[in-house]
Amino acid sequence: MPQPLSRVTPNPGQIRWSADVISDKPQIAIIVAEIIALSSTIDHHMSLLLSRILKTRTGPVIAVMARLQTQGLQRVALDAAAQSSLSADDYRIFKSAFGAVETAQTGRHKVAHWIWGSASNIPGAVLMVDPTEFNSVAASAEAEFWGWQDAQENQKQIYASKIYVFNEDAFARFKRDLIEAEEIMRALGHFLNPSEPLSASIKNPGIVALLSRLSPQTREGSLQKLSSLRLFREALGRMDAVAKNTPRFPSE
Repeated sequence: MPQPLSRVTPNPGQIRWSADVISDKPQIAIIVAEIIALSSTIDHHMSLLLSRILKTRTGPVIAVMARLQTQGLQRVALDAAAQSSLSADDYRIFKSAFGAVETAQTGRHKVAHWIWGSASNIPGAVLMVDPTEFNSVAASAEAEFWGWQDAQENQKQIYASKIYVFNEDAFARFKRDLIEAEEIMRALGHFLNPSEPLSASIKNPGIVALLSRLSPQTREGSLQKLSSLRLFREALGRMDAVAKNTPRFPSE
């Protein structure tokens, strides 16, 4: 996991904010490229999923989703379609799946939107800071922050608590979660719109039942696949816990 700079070292050395800080870190650069590619694939799955929910052609749906410029708006549109079209049980699965995907996308958001930097005393890592915090850090950069040893101790603590250190393992974890998120989106699509099972022409009930469980493109097979994925299980557990603790009022 990324760590605040304050927990990594008391003296990071020379700090530089620049987009080229991974030019000498090829392994991190490769993982970052894979993170962006995976995220784009997940966005495409959203369009396919909306098409399946609305039972309409894919082309117009992709055009509409492309007009919704942010992922937040796309998810609002998809959630509205799902809530109005799916049964309560299916919507529970849908909502849990999207909770898992949002968790996985957290790392991608940092990669795509945070400010990148480097520290001379942590050569194998990347520094990153939330852009909403960057101004307070950068405001004193020229005068003090670049020369870390000259900064006041209280200034060091403030700055170092806002800057995070990302090593190769942190980026690899983001990639792993996105791979799982892509699997979730694929399984969710099959769950909501299952293909005809391979067992359709088989008469033996036992074989039919076995193939239905094993095929990832049937509802039962897709749900089994979803349940095998950590992020989905955790999201489903959170959603059920919230539902359990939400008071229910009798209808009038």
